[in-house]
Amino acid sequence: MSNTAPHNAAGHGWRLAAHRPAWGAPRPGLDLPGTGPMPTTDYLVNNHQPKGIVMEYRINHRMPVVLMLFMFLWMGSGSALAAETQTPPWGTGPFKVLLEVNSQRPEIWQRTIGMINQISHIVGLNKAKVEVIAWGPGLKMLLKSSPVAMNIETQSMQGVEFAACHQTMMALHIPASDLATGVTVVPGAIAEIVKRDHEGWTQIKM
Repeated sequence: MSNTAPHNAAGHGWRLAAHRPAWGAPRPGLDLPGTGPMPTTDYLVNNHQPKGIVMEYRINHRMPVVLMLFMFLWMGSGSALAAETQTPPWGTGPFKVLLEVNSQRPEIWQRTIGMINQISHIVGLNKAKVEVIAWGPGLKMLLKSSPVAMNIETQSMQGVEFAACHQTMMALHIPASDLATGVTVVPGAIAEIVKRDHEGWTQIKM
């Protein structure tokens, strides 16, 4: 008979480096499914078993837990890397968007502000240039008395450009002092639209 017993047949990760003792009942230990009682470290030491048996039991008993932890960490790091390298469906940019407003309806103005917020949230204003060109009846959107005047001031501080058509201002006798904070004046809306189109901007009529 060999002096060294093989790995436990039940696969619980402990073995003896010398003669396997006959575990009597009752013995202090840990009952596992499908096996007899497994010796505790105290039992092995008290019965003068070699220290190698104690250490081997400790290491092998903890090995499945270590392996499972390693697998979870590996899977998590792989998912994070895939999320960082995945290209979004709208591309990587940079983007240039021109929003044209020539309506006096406040709901159109609110929709324009909402679209800018969506671009900021989904794409990011660091990857997208956004300009609002207002002319005709839509020029009233850019006045201090406009219901979205505070939004215009906030978004202009974030890098969004709000441009008022000078031709419309003269036609409606609107001075520059009536414009909301953050609004700039361009010579003409049509000329601005043509220039932005030539520069590759995407035009959206609100």
